[in-house]
Amino acid sequence: LPVADGQRFSLPVWLPGSYLVREFARPIVDISASTAGRPVALDKLDKHSWRAAPVSGPLTVLLHVYAWDLSVRAAHLDQTHAFFNGPSVFLMAEGFEASPCEVTIEAPSDELCKGWRVATTLPPVDVRPAGFCTYRAASYHQLVDHPVEMGTWESVEFTTEGVPHQMAITGRARFDRERLARDLAAVCGEHLRMFHAAPHGDGAIPIARYLFLTTALGDGYGGLEHMDST
Repeated sequence: LPVADGQRFSLPVWLPGSYLVREFARPIVDISASTAGRPVALDKLDKHSWRAAPVSGPLTVLLHVYAWDLSVRAAHLDQTHAFFNGPSVFLMAEGFEASPCEVTIEAPSDELCKGWRVATTLPPVDVRPAGFCTYRAASYHQLVDHPVEMGTWESVEFTTEGVPHQMAITGRARFDRERLARDLAAVCGEHLRMFHAAPHGDGAIPIARYLFLTTALGDGYGGLEHMDST
């Protein structure tokens, strides 16, 4: 339940793996709150924080975001694909940062989005076809460190040092799937051995699965590292 004197919410001004102040609240189109179907007043405290009026029951906050940032940092949505990084879309309930978070990703109904799949390392609660389901993170900070891609991406898969790896490639791309898997396996395997093999490490690899989210563009570059993906 929200705090008694009015729950505060905020969007981060940071992004895991990126070391600049960000303006994730700027693309917000509108924000509203309710409890038991009744509107609840929201006061904007600064450019990225709000406080809801006190309520005695569960509080729902609805956020609309203009998702048109085709970068590794924020959110982009059209009829070809969808991508988002958590800090640009997930409000943080202040005081509850260490609490578990659940996210349900629903399949789009648009005919042009048929065949879409979800690519993310968020831990799933249940597994449905194409990955549209409910996911659960242990905390807010874990939640925002697992970006999500949706669309008709192509998959390259391999296992190295016992860890399954996958590359989800969005966009128009021609590539040698076997060579890409072979070369990536060599690079990733060497890094896993270098960082986790004795005597430098304890030998335990803290990754159950690793995911590369790749968007093929005619003019674009850049990357961003996350907990179990990039």
